[in-house]
Amino acid sequence: MVGYDDNCIYVHDNSKKDIQQISIEDISLAWKDGYIGLSKKNAYFGIDMKFPDINIKDIIQTGLRKTSTLFLNPPVGFMGIKGFEHFIKEFPLWKTMYDKDTLKNIYMHFITFTGSVLPEPPAQFDNHASGIKNPHRGARDSLSAALLKYRDTFGDESWERYAKSFEQSGEVIEQVVNGFTEDILKQSFHESEKYIELFKQIKQIETQAYTDFLYCTSQDKDETK
Repeated sequence: MVGYDDNCIYVHDNSKKDIQQISIEDISLAWKDGYIGLSKKNAYFGIDMKFPDINIKDIIQTGLRKTSTLFLNPPVGFMGIKGFEHFIKEFPLWKTMYDKDTLKNIYMHFITFTGSVLPEPPAQFDNHASGIKNPHRGARDSLSAALLKYRDTFGDESWERYAKSFEQSGEVIEQVVNGFTEDILKQSFHESEKYIELFKQIKQIETQAYTDFLYCTSQDKDETK
């Protein structure tokens, strides 16, 4: 945050060229009681490095289990599998609820924040694009690569199966991005139903991957007792 007044705060986001404005009203919503995350009012976090003897493999396995649990049993309706279900149900209705400019902004937001390296639109929409290789696969390709790279160090051979699942999920996300890009260029948003099957594929692939991961790691824990 680089400034504020009675109506807005001003934020310098390193993925944006200009300073962004966020209304005080929106900030107040983010500060509401019960909000989960680091945006909670006066929230802070720290990393305790006093006791580094905790096994790194255990830390990574625990983190992945928590990620899997949050996806499969999210505490709020806009996250994980619940978020997918709501989105799949509502997305076809948006073409009757919003005008073309709003739909263009929605599509562009999706495209921008599926950048695997950083959030940015493709070069055809932004003359100031970074120029780095930035596939729009929702970072699933990065997760897949990490699972393969650290399979033998922190995981086991089953990680190769999960890696393939997230690679596949990222490829489907990229299909959606390509379709959204084409729709924006054509200014045509009336065939949104064509994306529903793709969104269902992403949900199915990731649900299965997270379910399998939880099952396998719980079995491993039982065997070590």
